[in-house]
Amino acid sequence: MIDELERMMIESEAYCEGLDDRSEELSERSAEDAQIRFYRAMAQTGIQYEKLLPELARAVADVMFDACLVYRVVDDGPAIELAGVYHPNAHALSTLERTYDAHELRVGEGIVGGVIATQQPYFRERWSRAEIEREAQAPFVSMVLALKVHGLIVVPLVTSEGQVLGAIAVMRHTTTASFLARDLALAQWIASHAAMQLDTARLYQNLRATNARLDQALKARDVFISMAAHELRTPLTAMKLQVHMLMHQSDDAHDSQSGKPNPLAGGLGSINTQIDRLNRLVSQLLDVSVMDSGGLAPELALTDLGLVVREVARRFALELNRANCALRLHLETTQIGHWDRDRIDQVVTNLLSNAIKYGAGKPIEIEVSAAGAMARLTVRDHGMGIDEANRERIFERFERLVSRRQVSGLGLGLWIVRRIVEMHDGTITLTSAPGEGSSFAVELPRSGPTQERNDEH
Repeated sequence: MIDELERMMIESEAYCEGLDDRSEELSERSAEDAQIRFYRAMAQTGIQYEKLLPELARAVADVMFDACLVYRVVDDGPAIELAGVYHPNAHALSTLERTYDAHELRVGEGIVGGVIATQQPYFRERWSRAEIEREAQAPFVSMVLALKVHGLIVVPLVTSEGQVLGAIAVMRHTTTASFLARDLALAQWIASHAAMQLDTARLYQNLRATNARLDQALKARDVFISMAAHELRTPLTAMKLQVHMLMHQSDDAHDSQSGKPNPLAGGLGSINTQIDRLNRLVSQLLDVSVMDSGGLAPELALTDLGLVVREVARRFALELNRANCALRLHLETTQIGHWDRDRIDQVVTNLLSNAIKYGAGKPIEIEVSAAGAMARLTVRDHGMGIDEANRERIFERFERLVSRRQVSGLGLGLWIVRRIVEMHDGTITLTSAPGEGSSFAVELPRSGPTQERNDEH
């Protein structure tokens, strides 16, 4: 052990060669100059937590001290690890790294552990050999003696919320100058600003990790929704086929027994309507995952907007009758555009479904007209209306203006409408007032979406 200590002390003499001038210059530097240099050094470190700690050690050592060690509390303790170390001499740096990497540190033990536990600084302006041997942990005494460390400051890294992230230890051994009270004040100033930057970096790291977990959760959700939607569609399709067969059989039986009421027609029609509604809900869930992932690409073809409106109106005949809503179509002009026919059908379907839900049993009007180079679709109801504060909110996902007990659905219809309209480079506007109904106006360029948007998909 004595031979090893002597060897390290001989090497220490070599470590100090050429560093005396630097140490004297650092000791004479003003606090203001040191602070400016520290700011400049830390401004180039970025906000990656793991990279910030080693750079912090370099920045602190370059500002005022011979050597700097940065400690980090591991997962809120009790273990402490050396996260960054710097010395201008490569051999001295290697000695520091070997000594600290080989021994475990814990909160409350030794000088550094005590500083972290109490949040109080440790300050030795002139460290005697007796103090070193009494206060330093045994594994580090030989290293401290070998480097001829005669001054030590250890300050805690404490966030504004009072959480201790670790500690900074600074040493002086290449000059005879002792640490002064101003050195302690500078070290504490550095620690407070470093703690803020470390806390920001840690929050950024946590945010990135949280975002990564959320991305994985969203991907898992999309996979589940896609699988569930496809699995649900299979029995719904079979049910619809069975209902259609029963409806035809019921119609045939009614024709052969003229004059007698058909007891099955109403029930089968209601079942068919509910199957259609379930299919729409399943499609909406599937559309959410597809649109969120950016995988919804329009399949463009020449589409007659008026014809789409007529087909949707025919599908909703029974539902309109049950809601006691008269539908008035104004399709005097023919509007043909380069659009995705199925998605335009979905726009009309969702707007008409929304008008039935909130139309309070009053007439609904659908109009197709020209607006310059645009085709305009207007769906107007005369129901409860929407106040100004909620006009934008209703286009968000899972939003509704009344409780689920009053109106069924997922609150996705208008969100999907806006996404489809925007996908076609179109716009949708709402005109409404409480008690006066709502009018949704969709404008679509007849030439279709721009080439750039198609290229994106």
